[in-house]
Parts: sequence; C-alpha cells; structure tokens
Amino acid sequence: MMRSAFSIIVERAAKYADLKNGTLMVYFEAAGKKEDGLLKQYFNELRSHGNPFDPNRSSQYWP
Repeated sequence: MMRSAFSIIVERAAKYADLKNGTLMVYFEAAGKKEDGLLKQYFNELRSHGNPFDPNRSSQYWP
C-alpha cells in the first residue's frame, strides 16, 4: 500500500469516528514481513508528523 493511500484512509476514518463521537483503532491484515513493516512505519510517521501532503495544496480538504 502506498503511504498516501494509507494516510487518506486513516484520516477519513478518523474524521468519521470523530463526527460520531467515537474512537478509531487501526488494524491491518498481515501480508508479509516487509509490507507489515512499511505499514507500521506509515502509521508511526502519521502519528508523529501528520499527513505527508503539502499543507498549501491540501488545505481545501481540511474540515
């Protein structure tokens, strides 16, 4: 999975959970050692740095 697709999916799911006053837990199906490591890396980077998109170009998508 691409980093951008992962970020978009998690961000949209989090916005929906927030809209419903819920919480979000992210689970993924194991695919392989390399792929699982990449998904964990994407998640950790998303939590620590936010989404990987240019804030000026993606500002139209903010709530």
